[in-house]
Formats: sequence, C-alpha cells, structure tokens
Amino acid sequence: MWSKEEIIIDGKKKNCMVNESDSMIEIELPYDSKLCKAQTVEINNLSHNIANGIVNIGDRDEVLKLTIIKEQKNGKPPQSRKDIKLSK
Repeated sequence: MWSKEEIIIDGKKKNCMVNESDSMIEIELPYDSKLCKAQTVEINNLSHNIANGIVNIGDRDEVLKLTIIKEQKNGKPPQSRKDIKLSK
C-alpha cells in the first residue's frame, strides 16, 4: 500500500510515496536531476542500497522511481514448491 513518507536521499530530506512489501520497497518522488546518481536511501532510520538505480518514469522529468530489494533475514533462498524426490 502506498503511503506518504519522508526519506533521506543523497543527504537531502524528500517527501515521497513509498510502497513496501515483504521483498521490496518502491519509492516515487518528484524529479530532481541531482538525485539521479544516488546509491543509497534512508527510510525510517534504515539505510538501503538502490538496487536498479533511479528511473525517470517516461523520460518526462516529472517523477523518479527507486526500487530497493530487501535482504532475506535468514539468508536462505526461497524453496521451490516442486517435490524433488525421485520415484523408484
């Protein structure tokens, strides 16, 4: 669910829209050419690396979108639903 939050990106506080799920965080904020090369963002006092860079949506210089992939807490990859047992 999208919510309005304040983030810190490249040392600047910005108001933006944030959509957080179990596996990733999406952020949309007003266009600022100085932020296009930022590598980290701070949300709720937690610093995150920007996974896919910052995308200028539609190349219209209106909205920037950031995608952050969350790290898994247990460090294990998700298990396949396939039954890996071989029949005899």
